[in-house]
Amino acid sequence: MKEKSVLVKMLAEKVISGEVKIEQIGNRLNFRKRVIAYVEYLKSLEHKEETNQEV
Repeated sequence: MKEKSVLVKMLAEKVISGEVKIEQIGNRLNFRKRVIAYVEYLKSLEHKEETNQEV
């Protein structure tokens, strides 16, 4: 199971950097949903860090 979460993290980082599009990710084992959720999580962390730096 750990390998799957590493793959999700790797794919999420590639989606954020623009190397991979969400549409290119297959939905086997709900990978697409998991990657989307992780991308949203990473973006929320970035937003949180930006907000903390402004204060």
